[in-house]
Amino acid sequence: MKERRTVRGQVIARVVKENSRRSSLRQALQALVLKGQVVMPAQEINRVVPAPVKLPGKAVSEMVLEDRR
Repeated sequence: MKERRTVRGQVIARVVKENSRRSSLRQALQALVLKGQVVMPAQEINRVVPAPVKLPGKAVSEMVLEDRR
């Protein structure tokens, strides 16, 4: 089902069902690579996320909430 979002009758977005087949990022970008619009990295991207660092003091989210009061 396609659903259109409009502002004053002008389409600003179209909501469509996500493709159920899963594809890799490389597969999804292949058409753009062939057109020369995207250049893929030569090496694989390191996806390892380091552990968070514990620091003394308040969390940034707490400070932001205090500042908004």
